[in-house]
Amino acid sequence: MTIAESLGVLSARTWLRFGFVTGFVAIVMMVAGGLSFVETSLRSIEQVDQVAQARLLASRLNQGLTDAETGVRGFLLTGEPRYLEPYEEAVSAIRPTAAALVEAVPDEAGRVVARRIQALVDDELTILRNSIALRTMEGESLAEHIAAGRSVMDKLRADLEPLRESLLLTATRARALTQSELQRTRVAVLGFGIGASLLVGLVLLLTERQMRLREQLTAALNERKSSLEVEVAARTREITALSRHLGRVEEEEKFRLARELHDELGAILTAARMEAAWLQRSFAGRGDEQLDARLERLMKWLGEGVAIKRRVIDDLRPPLLDSLGLAEALRDLADDFQRRKEIGMDFQADPDLPLVDEEAALALYRIAQEALTNIQKHAQATQVVMSLDVLDDGRLCLRISDNGKGFDPAAISAKRHGLVGIRHRADMLEGSLEVVSAPGQGCTLTVCIAVQPVEAV
Repeated sequence: MTIAESLGVLSARTWLRFGFVTGFVAIVMMVAGGLSFVETSLRSIEQVDQVAQARLLASRLNQGLTDAETGVRGFLLTGEPRYLEPYEEAVSAIRPTAAALVEAVPDEAGRVVARRIQALVDDELTILRNSIALRTMEGESLAEHIAAGRSVMDKLRADLEPLRESLLLTATRARALTQSELQRTRVAVLGFGIGASLLVGLVLLLTERQMRLREQLTAALNERKSSLEVEVAARTREITALSRHLGRVEEEEKFRLARELHDELGAILTAARMEAAWLQRSFAGRGDEQLDARLERLMKWLGEGVAIKRRVIDDLRPPLLDSLGLAEALRDLADDFQRRKEIGMDFQADPDLPLVDEEAALALYRIAQEALTNIQKHAQATQVVMSLDVLDDGRLCLRISDNGKGFDPAAISAKRHGLVGIRHRADMLEGSLEVVSAPGQGCTLTVCIAVQPVEAV
């Protein structure tokens, strides 16, 4: 990609960021305006509801006082108790209605009027109650009480009517405020909508340009990635081939060294043992105990040297692998491990094992050697089970399990060359390695390779 194209990408990204930020701010402002309108509308609706409630309470209070006054007048004029029924029904609700009216009025000036009305209601109810009491006494004059009750009711009506008008005016103002806020919100939403539409169009144009540039970058990166993958695959094949070659060279060198040790060192040790045996027989019976003891130690050391020579040769190139095959070589390795390390060992082999090529057999043998060495060094195991089986798909699997302390396979460092070497040998044979373990639960190592059976010679 050229410098101009890179600058174009940066410019497009800058405009995209600007567009997104501006759009976000516009959305926030729209939301804030909407919330402000909603809050104002809710307050207005609440005020309208409060005013409506206050007006209803004022009407109920006026109606209750009218019913009470009418019932008392009828009783005063006729003396019949049935006229007191409207009074008794109304008087139980008048005082709670007056108190509720004080609470329902939304403004302080209205509450002052409502409290004055509440006081007048108490006076009116007192006058009506006294009038009823006096009417029951014969000969008492009721004119003054009737006049006083009429005066109180006139004051009540004089206060109730302006209060209702004031409440109606408050409700009208609340509705007008709601309409004004609604209109302002409409204008703001329209403006923000136009601006947001322009921003969306700009963002779409910039996004399309950005996508084209990104496609070009992606195509270039994919081409470079494909080239690198081909190069890595070629290098991997070369390294794998080199590793296999070095492995073969190493095994050939071990085989040569084992043969030389067997031929030359073996001949020397055998001759030395024969000479020592001749000396032991020649000086036997002469009564020289010190000489006899030295010759006995010499024979013992020569025997240990022969045993060490045999073990070294077996480690360099197990002779059973060439003569009896992989299964018997592994069985001998297991027996030697149990004898030398004093760890319980059980070996199991599929009776129908095919003959495998020398490279695969030697690799599996080395894997078993490395695994047993790791168990002896790190596992603290008391029992090991090793098996060699053929799966249904024809792969040959070597499985080694122990009851040691176990470990976390994911936490194994690359510096642990044992498992790294085992994995490398499995990879060279295009096989698979599976390690199943957990702290305190032992370890199971399984290596499976695809083998091509060979004809027995």
